[in-house]
Amino acid sequence: MNHNFQNKKYFTLLLSLLLVACSSVETKIESTNQTQNSAIATENTKISQAERVVTLTSLTTDIIEQLDSNKLVGIPGSRLTKEDPRFQDLPRVTEGRTPPDLEKIVSLKPDLVIGAEGFSDQTLAKLEELGIQTSTLMY
Repeated sequence: MNHNFQNKKYFTLLLSLLLVACSSVETKIESTNQTQNSAIATENTKISQAERVVTLTSLTTDIIEQLDSNKLVGIPGSRLTKEDPRFQDLPRVTEGRTPPDLEKIVSLKPDLVIGAEGFSDQTLAKLEELGIQTSTLMY
């Protein structure tokens, strides 16, 4: 009988530890979700407040064009943007696989430059050093 009582104590202890661990994981997940939601809200605010936007990827170009085509002042020189009639009159800040032309971007006086995480990191960091607001799209 004493052996059965000890098994119940261990089971209760194990169950308690699992519940504490699960609530800790839930708290971390909630905290992560709140952080991500805050970051998304910040990025949306940056985009909505910007009047002059330079994009560094075809995807960000298409997204901004659909949100408000009047904001676009510079785009990448990819095959997709070259073949799309919506973008024929916009200046290209890159050509093919060459890095973006920082001087050209700065000359366009953008409020915001949007790039891709891992692809545009160096360019965006340099632009931030120059006081130009940037945003990163995560694929």
